[in-house]
Parts: sequence; C-alpha cells; structure tokens
Amino acid sequence: MPSGGHRHLKRLAANNKWGLEKSGGKYAIRPLPGSHNKELSIPMHYILTRFLKLAQTSKEVHYIMKEGLVHVNGKKMLNHKSTVGLFDVISVKKSNEHFRLILGINRKFKLQKITSEEAKFRLTKVSSKGVDKLKIGENMEEVPMTRTLCGYNFRYANPAIEVSDTVKVNIESNKIVENYKFEQGAIVFIFSGSNTGRVGTIKSMEKQTDGKTLIQLVDGNMNHFTTLMSSAMVIGKDEQTLITLDESEGIKYTEFEKSNLRYKAEVEE
Repeated sequence: MPSGGHRHLKRLAANNKWGLEKSGGKYAIRPLPGSHNKELSIPMHYILTRFLKLAQTSKEVHYIMKEGLVHVNGKKMLNHKSTVGLFDVISVKKSNEHFRLILGINRKFKLQKITSEEAKFRLTKVSSKGVDKLKIGENMEEVPMTRTLCGYNFRYANPAIEVSDTVKVNIESNKIVENYKFEQGAIVFIFSGSNTGRVGTIKSMEKQTDGKTLIQLVDGNMNHFTTLMSSAMVIGKDEQTLITLDESEGIKYTEFEKSNLRYKAEVEE
C-alpha cells in the first residue's frame, strides 16, 4: 500500500473562503504545510491569479515568484503553494502597492488596499503562553514564549500580554510593538463562524459553564449580535480601527435593509 500524505486537492473539498467556482476544474492548489491555520489562509497562487490578477497561467505565476515581484510581510515567497494568512500584508514591488488579506462579509477572502504606512505592521491574536526549554549557547534554558494565531512564537514578550489579546507586529523587525486587550469597548473582527467578516464593539462578556466566553457586540449600524471570544480578534479601540476595512465596514445588512438602501440610491438619482 502506498504511504505518505495527499498531493492533490479536489476543488469541491477546498476551503470555502477561497471562493473557487465549482465549474473551474476538478482540482485546486493544495497548500503547503506551514505556520498558518489552514482555515485562515490561502495559497499564493490564488492571490496572484484571482485577487491581484497579475498572472493567468502557472508559468506566469512561477515567473513572478522567481523574480520576487510580490512580497508577503516584507519577504520573498519561493513557492506558489505557500500560504498567505489573515491580515498578512502583500506588497507589489513595481507598482509600490500594498494590500491586506481580510475576510469579507460574505465569508470569503479578499484584498483590501492599504497605505505604505499601514503596510509596516500586521496584527495577530495571542493563542497561548508558556515556557519552552531551548538550547542557548551550551546550556538549556527556560524561555517564556508567546504563541499567536498566525503560527509565530515570540520570545521574552511583555509579561502584560495575555491570551486573546491582539499584538501589533512590526514587519521589518518581526517584533511586537504594541498590544491591545480583549475587553469591553474594544473593536473586534470576527474570523470564524456565521458572523465571519463582521466588525463590532464589545458591550459585555460572559463566561459559560463549559469554559467558553460569549461576547455581546454592536456594529456600526447598531445591530446587536453574539459570538464566541475564540472567534474574534481585537482590531481597534476608542471607535478607531488599526486596519483599513472594506466598503462594508464589517456591517451585515438584512435583505430588507439592502432593499431600502437600493431604493434610497434610486430615489437620490
């Protein structure tokens, strides 16, 4: 019997967040294993072909990768199957354009154009903290580690940083420059579940008997909704977001509200 992992991925089994059409072929690009959560990442191939539209064929994709024309978080990627994670920064060198990978209100990945200043940092959520034994010099030492949702581990981070906090990471130095508490009044982005893509302000938090924490939120349209703390990430405070949002601003409208907005636009015309 043959052994080893799968080398292919059928399109029907691909991550729904990629937004692939079912009629686009039998197979999809199988992402390489990496630091990113597979549910919150997408192969670089689709960034170049579907979102940036810089390539149409695999040959063009390989050329762009080889020449280093597009960087992710300031680094050159060598394999088109390597993944780009949520809130990563994609930079197109020749046009000096920068984009951030986000999730839209339709629960699909999309690129949001950002400024050169905003492209200097990325956000990620602290998933756990602990102490690892590492060899430093000739000795084994206990090193405090801060582990994040994107798969990166940071040594000797600020002890004040807690699990579920959001950290702002400088892309050039890859060091934490600031942290934001998961607390009442914080602005959060929902990255999983039925409310994926929504943005809201925390009004209250309640710990359940099963250990999970339920948070009550209100969006920019004064709609109230609920989600789990584990599905949300802080992206701002004091009514100011750290990252640029898309045109929906994380507000999910009902069909009735969409109809009213369309009717209002027609009347104004």
